[in-house]
Amino acid sequence: MLPTTSHSAILIDDATALENTLAFNFIDMSASLAPECNEVKEKYDNCFLKWYSEKFLRGTATSDECEPLFKQYEQCLTKALRSRGIDNMIKEAREDNRENDAEHMRPKR
Repeated sequence: MLPTTSHSAILIDDATALENTLAFNFIDMSASLAPECNEVKEKYDNCFLKWYSEKFLRGTATSDECEPLFKQYEQCLTKALRSRGIDNMIKEAREDNRENDAEHMRPKR
């Protein structure tokens, strides 16, 4: 027979197990699509993991503290994609699939 525990203890154990899983999965974060953005991406990834595991999962998050780092990474990546012409390819793909997107984004009845 399993020992009885309070509901909150089970939730804490579940959160801890999830934290450990996340920490394991995020240890070897993937590199950025643009190598010149790897440093800022790593800072953002580390910030996000800490915020997610220490605040969000525990219900104490009041804001996304990592947003400034995300914005830096987004700016770096946008600049890198533009310099490679990938932004134009994305724009063309979106234009080519506008009808499909509209159909799939429509509220379901």
